[in-house]
Parts: sequence; structure tokens; C-alpha cells
Amino acid sequence: MCLIYQKLAPASDVYIEDLHEAGGVTAALNELSKKKGALHLDTMTVTAKTLGENIAGHEVKDYNVIYPIDKPFTEKKAA
Repeated sequence: MCLIYQKLAPASDVYIEDLHEAGGVTAALNELSKKKGALHLDTMTVTAKTLGENIAGHEVKDYNVIYPIDKPFTEKKAA
């Protein structure tokens, strides 16, 4: 099962600008990294740093946009 932690869609109330203001993709990945095994944090990236290093310290600023890891937007399977 793939839990959904964000809902961004043209027909929703949350837009990509809202994701940016809530901390961006790095904050979303940092939140997702709290779930053991969800991400390979030791993977090297094009920045010559690991994924874990790149997302460290990027915190969620709005949990109404990026849902907490323990309270997903929905527990339905992602399409």
C-alpha cells in the first residue's frame, strides 16, 4: 500500500505554490524520510551529497499541505 501524504492537482484547493510555501519538495522528502525504509538516504545525488544531506533541516511549514508521516492525507492506494 502506498499512503498519500500530499494532494496537488489542478482541481484541488492546494497548488504547487502552496507546496513551495509549505517547505517544498525537500521538506516533503524530509517528512517522508521519517518512515523507516521509505527513502535511501545514503544515495548520492548530482549535488555530490547524499539524499539525506540534501534534505536535512528542511522542515514542513504547513501540515495542511504536506501531511505528517503518521497522518497521511488518505490511506487509499495511489493510482
